[in-house]
Amino acid sequence: MRIKKYATVDIGSNAIRLLIMHAIEHSKGTHFKKASLVRVPIRLGQDVFVKGEIQERNEERLIESL
Repeated sequence: MRIKKYATVDIGSNAIRLLIMHAIEHSKGTHFKKASLVRVPIRLGQDVFVKGEIQERNEERLIESL
């Protein structure tokens, strides 16, 4: 059995999500198991849809979250 760890970041209009998964390889194939999911509501779309750009305070929140 072999275990690998993978992560992905999704930056959406409403929130940023970090997903960490374990890929467990064994004789019958690979099984994926969620290790952690972190969600930070930044609301980037609120600025973009109304003003056409991301406000500085939300830019800072995005950078701090990453």
